[in-house]
Amino acid sequence: MVDTLAQSRIISDRFHWAIAFLLLAYTALVAYWMLLGFGRVEQADYHYNFKPFYTIELFMHLRHSHTKASAINLIGNIAVFVPFGMLIPMALPTRSSFWGRLVRMLIIFWLGDLLLESIQLMTKRGSFDVDDLILNTVGAIGGLLLYHILRAVYLRMNEAVVET
Repeated sequence: MVDTLAQSRIISDRFHWAIAFLLLAYTALVAYWMLLGFGRVEQADYHYNFKPFYTIELFMHLRHSHTKASAINLIGNIAVFVPFGMLIPMALPTRSSFWGRLVRMLIIFWLGDLLLESIQLMTKRGSFDVDDLILNTVGAIGGLLLYHILRAVYLRMNEAVVET
């Protein structure tokens, strides 16, 4: 029995380290996209928006003129951050409730996202936009919800296998 528990703990530790590595690698990829990717160059001026929903509203109005850039901005700022909502709770497991996991994930996510947005502003490679923080957070929360759904399905499937 002890050997099985020890083996299980080793597998669990390796899994968490692998997820943590994946989280760091994905963070580096997103940082590259935000700072250097897609032809980003240093701009002459600082660009920023501190007014919540200003850019989102602007892009929603542009949608009526069928501009592809607005859809890419809105959907992309959500979709790209979904993996963070899945990877953070997997890399840093806790026995807390959903709400506890949500608060923990949001604190870690906001600190990282705020850092990346600030670097964009300081390097003049992109803009600091509070609406990006809002959209990115929607994506991360969506990822956390997806994580919980997939986890529940996985646990239910394992219960069914054990019962048979």
